[in-house]
Order: sequence, then structure tokens, then C-alpha cells
Amino acid sequence: MRLNKMNKLSNKKIELINAYGPYNHAVWNSQGLKISNEERVSGRVELLAKKIRECILKNFTLDEIKKLSIVDVGYYDGWILQELSDLPFSRIVGIEPRERNIIKGKMIRELLGIESKIEFRIGDISSLGNQKFDIVICTGVLHHCESISLAIYNLSSICIRMSLLRQLFFHLNILQVLQKRN
Repeated sequence: MRLNKMNKLSNKKIELINAYGPYNHAVWNSQGLKISNEERVSGRVELLAKKIRECILKNFTLDEIKKLSIVDVGYYDGWILQELSDLPFSRIVGIEPRERNIIKGKMIRELLGIESKIEFRIGDISSLGNQKFDIVICTGVLHHCESISLAIYNLSSICIRMSLLRQLFFHLNILQVLQKRN
């Protein structure tokens, strides 16, 4: 864990952060503190969140976003959604199959005093049933799926407007945007 300005956290909070961590896929920032285990790939997650934000803002105005819902399938500890939560989405949902990751995300928010308007749910792509979301994010999940084509089909079926998919293919890091046309 990398922690800047450690003197702002009590020993008890530092112990809790270490107990719930490591925070591998994010750089949590609050109150002048940075908590992460991303030194070896510094900037990777920030760039991904920045590209997703740019893509959303390129395609939708803030007034349009106020009427949109967004879901992140396989959201780990919810860092990407947290980075997007300043956008005025009508609904923000995170789906994660591992309860431990949801608890990890809730705990770091609590310890750093970060407010959240994200709905956290335990589940996977298939647990959404007939629910629909305007924007669907899915980063780092497809390589866990037995059938990538079925996973993409399921993601497409819950998406109303735009899907943002990211997958690592060998040495290429690809963010793919799929837009639904009415």
C-alpha cells in the first residue's frame, strides 16, 4: 500500500486499510491522502477512468446525463464508478460477484470520509435479469468468463445507449465503445 501523508490517519485506520486491502486496481484519494498498490503500473487506472469520462462527456451533455443510469459490471471495489460519481447520473449501480471486494470499497470510502451514491450489489452479468441501463461499463471481466461472446451478448441486452468494454489482449490495452443506434 502506498500512503501519502500518513500522519493524517490513526494507527487503527492504517491497520484497517491494510486488513481490507490491498487496493490493486485503484488510487483512492481523499483529504490529501493517496492509497494504492499500483506503483508498478502508475497512472493506468487513472487513464482508464479519464478515457471513460471523456467518452461519456463526448456523447452526452450534463443535462442528458441527469436522466441516465450507469452500471459497472464486475466493478471490484467501485473506484471507477466513484471517479464518475460527480457526474449527475440519475442512478449509479455497481455489480460485483465477490462480496469481499464490495466490503473493501465500502471500508476505504468510510475510512477516508468519501461519500458515495453508488448502489452496491453482489452478482454477475446474469444477475441483472431484465434490468436496463443507459450506460454499461465492463472493465477487466471478460477474461474471467467461460464464454466471452455470451458475456458480451448479456451486456448488450442490458444496455440502452452505450457500452464501454475494456479487455487486455496480450500487450494491448483496449477500451472499446459500442453505441446502440435507435
